[in-house]
Amino acid sequence: MADAAPASPRQPGARVSEPARLRRLPVLGGSAEPPVRGQAALEGGDGLVLRLSVALSRTLRAEENPLTQSGAITTVTFLVAVVSGIVLLFWYSTSVHGAYDSVAAMTGARWTSGFVRTLHRYSSDACMLFASIHAGRLLLARRVGGARWLAWVTGLLSLGLLWFIGWIGYWLVWDERGERVARASARMLDVLPVFADPMSRSLLVDAHVSSLTFFVVFFVHMLLPLAMGVVLFIHIKRLARPEFLTRTVLSVWVGVSLCLMSWLLPADLAEPARMTESSSRLVVDGYYLLPLVLTDRVGPTALWAVALALGLVLFSLPWWLVRPRGAGAIAPEPNAAPAHSARHARPAYVEEARCNACEVCVGDCPYNAITMQPRTDDSAHPARAFVDPSLCVGCGICAGSCDSAGIGLGWNDSIEQRHRLDRLLESHPGATVAFLCAEGAGATLTVDDATGRLPDAPDVLAMGVPCAGWVHSLLVERALRRGAARVVIAACAPGECRYREGGKWSAARLAGERRPELRPEKAPAGSVTTLALGRHEAPALLRALRDGAAPTTRPTAVARWALGGGLAIAFSLFTYAGSVMPISVPDGERSHLTISFKRAGMLAEQCVEPPAEELAKRPIHMRQAKQCDRRRTDVRLRVTLDDRVIVQRAFAPGGLWRDSASVALERVELPPGEHRVRVELGDTPDDAYGLSSERVILTRTGRDHVVLLGDDGQFEWHP
Repeated sequence: MADAAPASPRQPGARVSEPARLRRLPVLGGSAEPPVRGQAALEGGDGLVLRLSVALSRTLRAEENPLTQSGAITTVTFLVAVVSGIVLLFWYSTSVHGAYDSVAAMTGARWTSGFVRTLHRYSSDACMLFASIHAGRLLLARRVGGARWLAWVTGLLSLGLLWFIGWIGYWLVWDERGERVARASARMLDVLPVFADPMSRSLLVDAHVSSLTFFVVFFVHMLLPLAMGVVLFIHIKRLARPEFLTRTVLSVWVGVSLCLMSWLLPADLAEPARMTESSSRLVVDGYYLLPLVLTDRVGPTALWAVALALGLVLFSLPWWLVRPRGAGAIAPEPNAAPAHSARHARPAYVEEARCNACEVCVGDCPYNAITMQPRTDDSAHPARAFVDPSLCVGCGICAGSCDSAGIGLGWNDSIEQRHRLDRLLESHPGATVAFLCAEGAGATLTVDDATGRLPDAPDVLAMGVPCAGWVHSLLVERALRRGAARVVIAACAPGECRYREGGKWSAARLAGERRPELRPEKAPAGSVTTLALGRHEAPALLRALRDGAAPTTRPTAVARWALGGGLAIAFSLFTYAGSVMPISVPDGERSHLTISFKRAGMLAEQCVEPPAEELAKRPIHMRQAKQCDRRRTDVRLRVTLDDRVIVQRAFAPGGLWRDSASVALERVELPPGEHRVRVELGDTPDDAYGLSSERVILTRTGRDHVVLLGDDGQFEWHP
């Protein structure tokens, strides 16, 4: 929030919700985050999730809350899926002819290979579920722009890779679901200039399904997790002390819930893939196979357009979501002197003359944004802190680490805030000083801009700070020394720190467990209080400020395990429900006739004689009397259904010079019943059809008829 501007005269009909000199916190301090587009909607969604997370944190520890640990749960479930997938190789056959039978054998061995297969499936589903929750939470919290862009982009890339791994994983089962995945994938690839022949031609009849293609899919399915591991490494590389895995208790809940699901709800197996038959309804895994709802209803070109547009919007979100800062809020040069008039000035700056090379800020930075580099002045200290602007998010935790105020934020300078605190306490001795995190409950309070007082708590002097970690222990001691009755530091809710470790480091410093620690002789017992409250808990914060008592909850171990177990069951049921989503299959309600061939038309030669004057202009070795162009004729197809022509078209030869074979894949819908079908091909320059075949077929819904032209020039009818 920007510094308070002078109040404008009230216009007729205007509403003034607060007195002119009252402003929402923070006053001089505040959030380091710039405004974003759609901020009200995002904050509303984030508030709902935060309420639920805070409610869970009243019973669960921060490391046990599944909403705050969604990223770590994603990693754990991913590792379970990888390990279980490797174990499945002992039973799985990589041949297209033996894949389904091997999976069916696993399904029959419910307590051994069937359990491993089910565990592989549910862990993959849970991984997608919690990865989506993790991404959604970061988006609602607006933690995607600025220095966080790399984490957002690599996170989206990981999510896309995870989905694709699961998508082709169902192909390998080679049941009805695998068949639909294979057909959809082939149609999407056929519109790209990748393969000379349409990939869909190899998926028309069972006998022509390529074993090589099946093995390539298996190889990609096994290889992509390694690529995903590299992307995840980049995703967390910028973080110091990343929460990569869940702690013991949450790991137990995740592991037990996955095992119970795998024992009680074994994974199903659809009917084997039959290329000419299709069911009208199919139960699919909604976490990975939801696109099947569209692939048979929307053309591949439109699907590519939608996918590319969606990807462009999501991957560019860090740049278009954040609003421009404006002329007065341009970030200064890295480590430059503070620009005190600029709001949200980033990154943090280093006052080289004050830096004493203690390196505390280096260890405290949550994003590895600070390093030590050689000095440029004549100081006796060997090095100085340096801030990497591409990693710094402007949280100010480094300011709370520095005894000499050698590093900090230009728009929330530590020295200026000390002087402001002195002035406020001179006017109001004996008051309670509250340092309120701009992302916690204090963000919604109203403060008197001139006096720093809260109207709802007159004996409190409020100072907004970007993060609880910004508050230095010396500042707390200074407040008590200058006459403050007590000091309250209100941080974010447990596990919800926007800057990961601000509340954690603040509590550790005040407890004397981390430098710069609060000295007990400077702070009498009971004079300093820390609170961890969410944005919606402003009433609880006000009560704590007025009454002097911090809200405390001490849940029993029984309550913790009961709630944790209940959540594990709830998420397990949600995971299972998403994995058994019924969909309708359009092909199962119709019958089709598919004709496919690859045939070279007759080679024709067209010659022209250039004029004599044109030949005279050419070099001697290029004066040819005739110029001939050799190309093949189009191959014509005509299909007659009960004496009515339903298909009549020509297929141009392939190749850059139009001298290769013509490739056709034609599919038409047939009405149910008995029909006489005649297929004719012509590959000569005249209008004759030299190849033909006729048959009476009985069509029914959900069954296709396929006509192929063999290498010997004979037609094959399937079935």
